[in-house]
Amino acid sequence: MKVLKFRFINFIASMKIRHKILLLNLLILIIPCVFFAMRSIEYYQDRQIQEQINDMESDLIEISSQFMNSYEICNMTMQTMLLNNEVEKFVGKLLDGDTLSVHQLIDFNNTEIRAIERLINTNPYIHSIRFYINTKMLELAPVIYTSERFDKVELLQGFKGINLYFDERDTVTPSQKASPYAEPLATLVAPYQNIKREQIGVVEIATPMRCMFPQMYGTTEQEVMYFIDAEKNIYQDDYVQIDKWKLHKDDIVKVLDKDKKINLVTLGQEPVVIGYQAIKSIDGHIIKIRSLEEVYQQINWLRMTVIVGMISLIALITFLINKSTQLVFKNFYKILDAIHEVQKGNFDVEIEDFGNGEMGELGTSIQTMTHSIKELMDDKITQETLVKDSQIKALQNQINAHFIYNVLESIKMMAEIEGMFDISDAITYLGKLLRYSMKWRSPMVKLKEELDYIENYMALLNLRYDYKTTTNISIPDNLYEQMIPKMCIQPIVENAMKHGIEDVAEDTAIYIKGRMEKDYFIIEVTDFGTGMGKVELDQLKMKIAGELVEEKQSSNGIGLKNVQDRIKLCFGEDYGLEVQSKEGSFTKIVLKIPYSV
Repeated sequence: MKVLKFRFINFIASMKIRHKILLLNLLILIIPCVFFAMRSIEYYQDRQIQEQINDMESDLIEISSQFMNSYEICNMTMQTMLLNNEVEKFVGKLLDGDTLSVHQLIDFNNTEIRAIERLINTNPYIHSIRFYINTKMLELAPVIYTSERFDKVELLQGFKGINLYFDERDTVTPSQKASPYAEPLATLVAPYQNIKREQIGVVEIATPMRCMFPQMYGTTEQEVMYFIDAEKNIYQDDYVQIDKWKLHKDDIVKVLDKDKKINLVTLGQEPVVIGYQAIKSIDGHIIKIRSLEEVYQQINWLRMTVIVGMISLIALITFLINKSTQLVFKNFYKILDAIHEVQKGNFDVEIEDFGNGEMGELGTSIQTMTHSIKELMDDKITQETLVKDSQIKALQNQINAHFIYNVLESIKMMAEIEGMFDISDAITYLGKLLRYSMKWRSPMVKLKEELDYIENYMALLNLRYDYKTTTNISIPDNLYEQMIPKMCIQPIVENAMKHGIEDVAEDTAIYIKGRMEKDYFIIEVTDFGTGMGKVELDQLKMKIAGELVEEKQSSNGIGLKNVQDRIKLCFGEDYGLEVQSKEGSFTKIVLKIPYSV
């Protein structure tokens, strides 16, 4: 924990001033914004859920009220039918065995039967009104039927009061009886008695379940309603196939055991609100379930919107604060950038005049310092150049190149006279080598000249060994005229012979390959000698980069470092050489040099 704290303090300390100001402003703004946004989302979520609970409570009251209205209409209709004297007289005559004329039957049908039919047709809550009489007689459909058509035989004799049945089917009408999709009905059944208080049949008032419980037949993916009667039978819309609303009886009954009438639960993996309402007149209950998935989706969408808005706001604030601090610290950072350029070695940097203030005085002092350093460095370079030139001229004066060339020509002629042509050829190679190496008019030569020198060098080396090393050169034609530092490939070939091929002592080859890239070209020098392991390769790379200096340096790496330094001195830090090697397999030196059109 202390280490993390220390690192955090160091990180803050290493930040720029304007970044510290930016961080401080963001912390001051972000924390209240995040707190306010989270509280707002929580408040919105609580409001939405409370609205769902309130809506559920209102729906349950409305459903209960609708049921009671429908039930009262059926009950009033039942009382009207039971007190209908004309029907009672007509049924009494049939039971007494009186013979009724056709005129009497037509007159009863046109008056009482048609009146009941009009009541059915004008009242959407009434599906049918039927009298089932305990006798075989002429039926007057659709109102008066024999008791044989009544499917509840146990109610035909000796029952009292009014019974209410749910999810019934019309078993009298042929079309309804045959259809598997017949509309479910709620039937109100009462005993039908004559003037002597004897039961002579039953009266049935049927109303569509859809009228009693309209919301139960409006099941959707979002909500469902169940009705439970006094015997704990469960009713719902059987024609809606939504798997998540197919609950077991035990699951629904558990709802009735809860102390609160409305509860928030998870059904499967879906959050829902469940509420129930008792209907005391029939000892039943209404249960309604509403999904909260859309509510939570809206809340999640709001949360994502707030997050995106906050990120956008933070980005905007960051941009504005950053711009404002840049304006405030503009002159300071110009001076700081100038100091960085000086650190990189650029002493030609110019600092603007920022007036007479502190920034102006600092800029003037730094400018004066850079000019002084640049003058001192120029003087030093001039002195070192003069010393080097003197040393080179002294070395050149020690050797009379013309004298050496004449002597070599004389020896060559003597060898040819004596028939020693191998010696003659060797002297020819040596003369070309000396002529190339001693001619330093310019530090740059064409690639073709360097390759010719290497071939003469390899011809002389092959005289020393019992095995032969050939040079395989593959260079595109457009690269032969490219200028490279003189003697930059020969040390690589020499290094390959000395440290790679000599230990193998077998006939082999050195491959020199060139290729073009975007604005530079590559020269690869590959030998298939002893190669190097990872440790030795890493040490060589560090020597070439100047990162490893040994008190007693081995010869391996000195020539390559000199080549690296000369290439970077001529062309810049983006160019130089790279070493690749695998122990017991190969060593490859890759030179990167700019291409000049």
